[in-house]
Amino acid sequence: MSRIQQTGILRVGYNASVIPFCYVNDRGELVGFDVAYAYDLARSLNVRLVFVPFEWPDLEADLVAGKFDIAMAGIYATTRRLSVLSASSSYYQSPLALFMPSDRAARFMTRGQILAMPNLRIGVFDDPVLRPALARLFPRAEIVVVPDYTTLPDFTKIDAAIWTLEQAGAIARSHPGITAVVPKDVSNPFLLTYLMPPHSDEMVHFVSYWLDLRKADGMREREVSYWLLSQPRTLALPRWSVPRPPLCLRARRPALELLSGASRMIHERAEREAAGSCLRGAGCAHAASPARLIRRLAGGAQDEGVPLRLSTPRLPTPPGRLHARSS
Repeated sequence: MSRIQQTGILRVGYNASVIPFCYVNDRGELVGFDVAYAYDLARSLNVRLVFVPFEWPDLEADLVAGKFDIAMAGIYATTRRLSVLSASSSYYQSPLALFMPSDRAARFMTRGQILAMPNLRIGVFDDPVLRPALARLFPRAEIVVVPDYTTLPDFTKIDAAIWTLEQAGAIARSHPGITAVVPKDVSNPFLLTYLMPPHSDEMVHFVSYWLDLRKADGMREREVSYWLLSQPRTLALPRWSVPRPPLCLRARRPALELLSGASRMIHERAEREAAGSCLRGAGCAHAASPARLIRRLAGGAQDEGVPLRLSTPRLPTPPGRLHARSS
């Protein structure tokens, strides 16, 4: 933490093969759920952000060597990693899933079905967590290691491929004819965490507290909806707190129409008073200059002739829905 403050730079380790958490889009941009969080963490620390790539077999060694300050790329929390490195509180959990051509999906609904398959071949990329999990869950299956999932595996050589649900679901949504399945009775969900070098107690405390804040202020819900559930972005409406005095004029029209009407009233009154007449009648002592009237009404002052109260209608935002999806 002191190094980050002294240099003004936050170094984030990433691996760009973890759609939808960290990947390169069609425009060549590094994007994803964890990438969005990395930018927000740098803003919260008021420092510059630098991304440092890593390979999965080297993740622990790179953190121990201090090559980056935090790793953010859909990383699973494991007993080994928690014993060697510093870790934030878990920010997401995802069950183990398989993805395959849609016409094969019915054969992978339960672990019992999968274990009964002869000559089963399951693909996995060279991940130090997924490979042992695959060997433990399906000991009779042939494990076929693929470079990564940035390109679709060759399903003429394997029956299915293994990942966790959010990643497998993202692949299925982007490739017609592919389905992601969460087999029954396979395993507990994987917990995702942000990893830091050993003895990073101050940084761990800050990151975990920051994660709680982002959950409370709605950022987590928005990013989960967009990146993990593939829901379109929605613009957050401003939440106004407008005093509503007794006997106020309740607005029953759209806000733009109401404001347009108020503007018209202001200028009509200004024109009448400029001609020497008041809303109370000609020669009234309360007549004011147009500029004074506009300042008074725009500033919220009440004219004694006609009480005017405007209340902005509240536009409720429907609550977000979080749910796991499999294609």
